[in-house]
Amino acid sequence: MDSKESGFERVCPKSRLNISIPLKSKISIHSVRHVPSLILFHLFCVLIEYFLKVYCWRPEFSNDTLALHCLSRLAFGRVIWTLTALFSAYFAPLGGLLSVMVKLILASWLVLSASPNLDLESSLENHGWGRITYDLRLENAARELGQLIAKSKSGLEPDALGQRLAFTLARHKIVDAQVTPYTVGPSPTPALLSHIPSLISRLHRREPPTHYGHYAHFDGEMYVITVLLLHRGAALNAILPRKATLSDSIQVTGRLHRGYYQPRLIVHSPLDGFVEQLDDRHGREFGFSFGFGHGPGSYRLEIVAGSQYGPVVLIQHTIHVEEPVPTLPTIKLHPQSEPGTVGDYANRLFILINRHRARHGYKPLRQNTKLTQIARSHAQELAKSKSLSHASPETGTLTTRVRHRGLVPQFVAENLANASTPEAALHAFLESPGHARNLVLEGLTDVGVAYVGRYFVVTLASLLSKK
Repeated sequence: MDSKESGFERVCPKSRLNISIPLKSKISIHSVRHVPSLILFHLFCVLIEYFLKVYCWRPEFSNDTLALHCLSRLAFGRVIWTLTALFSAYFAPLGGLLSVMVKLILASWLVLSASPNLDLESSLENHGWGRITYDLRLENAARELGQLIAKSKSGLEPDALGQRLAFTLARHKIVDAQVTPYTVGPSPTPALLSHIPSLISRLHRREPPTHYGHYAHFDGEMYVITVLLLHRGAALNAILPRKATLSDSIQVTGRLHRGYYQPRLIVHSPLDGFVEQLDDRHGREFGFSFGFGHGPGSYRLEIVAGSQYGPVVLIQHTIHVEEPVPTLPTIKLHPQSEPGTVGDYANRLFILINRHRARHGYKPLRQNTKLTQIARSHAQELAKSKSLSHASPETGTLTTRVRHRGLVPQFVAENLANASTPEAALHAFLESPGHARNLVLEGLTDVGVAYVGRYFVVTLASLLSKK
């Protein structure tokens, strides 16, 4: 029988069947192999779209730009993928090679462009900050804070914003103390690339960012971009509870980041008592245990570790015992100090500190000229570097600075704050167990207070006569 029938050819070797349609149609049954991949890709896109709509779009977050960004990329990708498959089918087999190349490029583009945060990741890594990790809880905190900032027409006062940030971080179970907020806007695009040099200028090598969260709020015309950069100096093994009972016992265990040592746990109880525990093991693992024997109320705890830059607060957390956990932030409004000189602000904080000591039964501190000079010199350094640090590359540690002035301290302590008023600075001290304890240490005799820019420095000492 003739193998040629009606314009098409059937070839039947021993073990295979090859059927081809006339060349004038330019389409090969061989190209049917593209159909499964096309179907699978469309199913993949449908699943991703479903995930974004269900888990990323929520009624209260109708302007979720990240979800919109991903969906737009998927829609464009589906069109290109479909056109590539048709092109491959029409020009097979040459189109097959081209199809593979286009699909690889398209898949890479979809992955790399799925999140605008990659501009931040790559830029920080290229500038020598190392690799940072995306954190979902930071993303949610940035979303909440960004929406608040976007709705505030006149903006938030820095001290109030700091208190709101602390509440938002606690609500999302973020206990790390070193968090840097950054806001850009209004901006015509959600891109971060043009703003990254300004963001990087605010960072400091001694506390490099390790985690981040980002959110771009769109009001229909402009974007407000919020970025939270976090330095995680201590990683906890378990999330700390926000609520407890009097019979509970809390275990705080974890591991220090490289560069930190001798962690201490300081707990400020509702009765204004302080409990301090030192983990003197020579390793990076740490562990603490404490209970709630001081009665119901708020227990503030923090973990402080030593570093080459002095003591650093790594963890801050509040546990509410036999009381409800706040559902709304409490913004403490401080009476505005009268505009005055730098000396007026410093003297005002000195008066507030002695009032606080008197309320708790402690003797007032004496103003010491040399301690004031030490505080002023250090405040000038802080204002110049725009950062808070107890150690200085020029004057060394606090003990070195005190002894360099000819003083012989029995012990010394130092509180630093970035605040707009003396009242706000004192509030910041009292919110931190370690700083609050420093103000009422037994045996303190003298103090020096200075203010430069937004930086307050309080140098506390128990002085002995120089022999």
